[in-house]
Formats: sequence, C-alpha cells, structure tokens
Amino acid sequence: MAPELVFTISEKDLVIYSYPLMISLALLACAVITVILHRMNGISIQRGVLYIIVVLASALVFARLSHYLLNPEIYSQSNISPWVLKPGQFFMYGGYVGGLTLAALISPCLTGLNGLRALDLTAPGLASTAVFAKMGCFLHGCCFGPPAPPPLGLPVAEGSRAFLHYQQIWVAENSVSVYRPVDLTLLPVQMWESIVGLIGLALALSMLRRSYQSGTVFFLYFGLFSLARCGLHFLRVDQPSATFQYYVPFLYLGCAGICAVGLVLVMWKFGNNEDSSCDKPYVSI
Repeated sequence: MAPELVFTISEKDLVIYSYPLMISLALLACAVITVILHRMNGISIQRGVLYIIVVLASALVFARLSHYLLNPEIYSQSNISPWVLKPGQFFMYGGYVGGLTLAALISPCLTGLNGLRALDLTAPGLASTAVFAKMGCFLHGCCFGPPAPPPLGLPVAEGSRAFLHYQQIWVAENSVSVYRPVDLTLLPVQMWESIVGLIGLALALSMLRRSYQSGTVFFLYFGLFSLARCGLHFLRVDQPSATFQYYVPFLYLGCAGICAVGLVLVMWKFGNNEDSSCDKPYVSI
C-alpha cells in the first residue's frame, strides 16, 4: 500500500496520489479499448469518442451519487458536499449500473448500434476499469480485507486507512496511545478483484472474436463479475456504513440475476431463430 507515490526529479520530490492516478488510468484504458473496438467494428473515431465520454462522465456521476445514497451519514457528519470530488468516495459498481444503462439507451443515436451490441463492445473496457480502479484501492488503503499471515496477507503502509483502522482497534484493546504495527498483513481483496477484472478482460476479448447473439458477451461478463464482487464483499473489512454492508450484496445478486435472465433470453432468441444464425462476428483486438 502506498497512498502517495514519490518520484525524485532533478533533486525535487514529485508527489502523486495513487488513488486519483489509478482512477485516471482506469478511465483512460476504458476509453482507449472501447473506441478501438468500435472503430474496428465500423464506427468512426469521432462517434466512438463521443459515446465513451458521455458514458464515463455519467458513470462518475452515478458512482458518486450511489455512494452518497448508501452512506449519507459520511457526508452529513463531515459536512462534505456530494459534488466535491474526494478520493475514496465513489461506489464503482453504482457507476457501472448507471453508466451501462445510459450506454444502452444512447448507443443507437451516437453509434448506430443497438444497445446490446454496444454493451458487448463496452465490456472489455469495463473490465479494464476494475483492473486499475481496484489497484488504486489497494494503494490507497481502502476496501481492505482482514488480517492474514503471509503469503496470503500483504504488508500495510503506515498512515493508510487500513493502518488507521487497526491502530484504533489495537489502542482500544491495549489501553495505550502509541501504536506501531508489527507484522500486520492483510488479505489483498482489492487485488483479487483486480485479477477478476483482468480475467474478465481476457474473456470478453476472446468471446468478441466468435459469433454470438448480441448481449451474450456483456451478460456473461457482468453476471460473473457481479457474483465475484458479491463474494469478495464479505471478505471486506472496510465497510463505510451498515447500509452498505448489509444491502449492497442484494444489488450484486440482483444484477447477476438480471444478467442470467438476459443471457437466457438471448439464447432463447437464438434457438427460435429460423436460420439459427448468430449476429455478425465482432472484430476484436
């Protein structure tokens, strides 16, 4: 964990905050992959860029609003406005749900593709955001897991949210005011989710090379990702509120269920197609 990355240039220290850096890389990776895939499938770069700008901007708004709705006490107690961008106060999955819903609606107008085909081409970029964003969570020290011995557990950086969390517990249990962690290692559940995103990226790109009905790639990826996120949720110690802790898993399961129903309907449509033909194969990276 490294909330701040320090680089020495010409004997001067350049400090870069790791969480905003990784979020920026996540958005950039998503934009580049999505625009390239749209261009390779006959959509102009201008239309692809406009499409992904609208989707990413809306996803950021939905990510902040969903965090606010799930954790209103954080904002009321600290007097923070929901519109002030502060690292660590985004609910990434809420951004996914809102941004993808908008993507399906606006795609026919902006790209000429039906909503499901647009979501298929957006799935790899979506997976890439999980890879970088959860790396940002790991470096920032949020969304951390429980203590675990090496090699399963990884060291904690002093001053990170994980460090401060266990510092408070240790001080309270030992009735002391000074705390220096010794051999404190935590399960890197953030990196596990990053690996899930990487696997999803490879899966989505591989599936785009074959012939499937529109929506198959997206429904399969996002359904599996939702189930994986639901499982990792129960390993996460850093729960911002009771509402988030107890009710968010239902959102994951609900989205996984919707994806399962969507996949069944897509397959049913294929099975009832008179010529049993699939949609035109995508061109993948």
